Amino acid sequence: MRVTPGLSSFAAEPARAGDSLRPLMDFAREKVGGAGSAAVTEVRLMATAGLRLQEERVQEAILSSCRDVLRTSGFRFEDAWAEVIPGSDEGIYAWVAANYALGTLGGDPHKTIGIIELGGASAQLTFVSDEVLPLELSRNFTFGETTYTLYSNSFLNFGQNAAQESFREILRSKDSSKNGTIVDPCAPKGYSRIREPYHDFDQVIDHSIKADPTSQPLLRLVTSLVVAFSSAHARGARHSSDPRSYSCAVQIASPPLPVAAGLRDHRPFERAPPMDEPINTHKLLKEQFVSNLTGSSLLEIAALSTIVPAVVVLRKWSYGDNTRRNLLKKNDDALPDHKGCVHYFSTLAIDYLTIVLPVLLIFTVLAEWAYACALSLVTLISILTMFKRSQSHLKAGLNQLPLLRADISSYRVSVVLVTCLCILAVDFKIFPRRYAKAETYGCGIMDLGVGSFVVANALVSRQARNITAMSWNKALTSISPLIFLGFARLISTSGVDYQVHVGEYGVHWNFFFTLAAVSILTSIIRIHPKYCGLVGLLVLAGFQIWLSFGLNEYLISNERNAGIISQNKEGVYSIFGYWGMYLIGVSLGYNLFFDNSSKGKSRSTQVVKVWVFAASFWILAIILDSYVERVSRRMCNFAYVMLVFGQNFQVISVLSLAGFISYEKNLVLEDAFNQNMLGSFLLANILTGVVNISVDTLSASTLTAFMILLVYSFTLCMVAGLAQFSGVRMKFW
Repeated sequence: MRVTPGLSSFAAEPARAGDSLRPLMDFAREKVGGAGSAAVTEVRLMATAGLRLQEERVQEAILSSCRDVLRTSGFRFEDAWAEVIPGSDEGIYAWVAANYALGTLGGDPHKTIGIIELGGASAQLTFVSDEVLPLELSRNFTFGETTYTLYSNSFLNFGQNAAQESFREILRSKDSSKNGTIVDPCAPKGYSRIREPYHDFDQVIDHSIKADPTSQPLLRLVTSLVVAFSSAHARGARHSSDPRSYSCAVQIASPPLPVAAGLRDHRPFERAPPMDEPINTHKLLKEQFVSNLTGSSLLEIAALSTIVPAVVVLRKWSYGDNTRRNLLKKNDDALPDHKGCVHYFSTLAIDYLTIVLPVLLIFTVLAEWAYACALSLVTLISILTMFKRSQSHLKAGLNQLPLLRADISSYRVSVVLVTCLCILAVDFKIFPRRYAKAETYGCGIMDLGVGSFVVANALVSRQARNITAMSWNKALTSISPLIFLGFARLISTSGVDYQVHVGEYGVHWNFFFTLAAVSILTSIIRIHPKYCGLVGLLVLAGFQIWLSFGLNEYLISNERNAGIISQNKEGVYSIFGYWGMYLIGVSLGYNLFFDNSSKGKSRSTQVVKVWVFAASFWILAIILDSYVERVSRRMCNFAYVMLVFGQNFQVISVLSLAGFISYEKNLVLEDAFNQNMLGSFLLANILTGVVNISVDTLSASTLTAFMILLVYSFTLCMVAGLAQFSGVRMKFW
């Protein structure tokens, strides 16, 4: 028996959700044979993708209503049995049901069949695999004495109802009232027919149908799923040796309605001509690989945010008094001698081995040891801080130490370094999926990248230093590189058919446009740093109210029309959040590091303030995430902004400990990246693109992936070091 509508349709009135289950309970009671049998029969509610797309508080309200009905249903029920299950579980249940019905469970795993199950809001892909799989996509299932290792993945927004809605939008947007022809993006080229009249929204359409000669997005989607399925040698998949021979069926439902049926009810059109252009299946699969993720826990983010600055602190403490002496040439006209060159690059190599390599290991092969590593580093630093303070500093007193402003450059380098490592690592299976960017709500460590760049720029900006504002011409000149890089990325990714995750910023928008937009707003609306914090909070509060009153639903939906703003809604609307973040960062930078009235403040006072701010931001992030709206980088909501500040100030807090034992100048690695920060990031993007174009990252083994990342990160550090040693600035503006 099936009832409609689904639970997700009760998002606006969750109290009514439970009543929708009553017909199911009546039907089940008849089948089990009365109240006596029902009392010993378990009933469980497993909500799937439709409810997964809702906010957590909406999910809980709907489940609470359902639990009330199930408790009084007469069946055996516990509250924990009503839950929202992950997409991988959804796929596994379908796989078990199919193989149980076929009698293939309990025997040879390779005799089982794989399944592609098309749900309402998601599609599931599950099969037995002999390959080493990422933990997020691997599940063990035991039936009898046989254990099956299953690949199970769920693709949100690729279910039948979602495809149907997308298909309707495409037909409606491409409808031509002039010639009475609808361009069908799903039919093969050369195909045309007359469709019977059918109702679409509030109008009756009676048009002929013809194929779209330029785009077949639904066909590409189906092909990507089939190729992924067949390439893993799954049993039971019905596919052709040539993926271009696939076509996407259009099913007329009742009431009559076009439906992108995907693989279910699949029937190829007769004499369908092959497509002229090849399909870049790797692009689609790579986009899927970074889509529909939910992030990691806030505790794990805190652990990772401790490890990176901790290894920097330990490396600084290991520096000798003369380590940096004579490393660089004294002026631009002097040529570096051989001894100085060897000394410089050997020191840079040690920096790489003691900082970059440990971070790379923690973010890949040692990811499951992140908590243990963080705890070990904290313990070691605590012991050294208490027992190994230098006598010179104890005699001089902590107030004589350099101000905390000197540690900001270390913090900025840490942000760039982690970002550069992650942008390539995320394309390999060796990088945990929970570290990647979340699709809607939730947060992985990569979600903090763009926010960290905004905060890092704000803390040391001209506004934070209270320097006279630039003229409009100079301001435009300073912003133009970001605009240029934004368009360069847009053109280059389109030109080489590079994978782009549309749900991240939109169709055309990217990271550089966001930074440019924030800079433009700051240049147009000039605010004294004393008041930037208050204005930033007001901007964030107003934006959060707007989100809570419906904007959030629009931003996480698949709804897009032909307008440029709609096409890039995530990037455009999130500007308000990033601008508020930037203004608060300016205020913090001014008051903590650049306020003239604070010149006499000691380092210890600054350190205490930074630690207090870090703790306060973390507490606010947890409260907002729990009671207002979950963290969402996609929208840059209030919870996300507080989390970014909490994580960034945590990094600064840990770095501030370096001065409590010995305080040397920046590391060679830090100076190398500091001199060419944007240039190094641009080089990292170029190298990432080269690797993705030349290597099938999804098929790379753990060893191959790690070696590629090792060479990539070492090359990046050496090029940055060579540029700094030679006095070269990687700027074109």
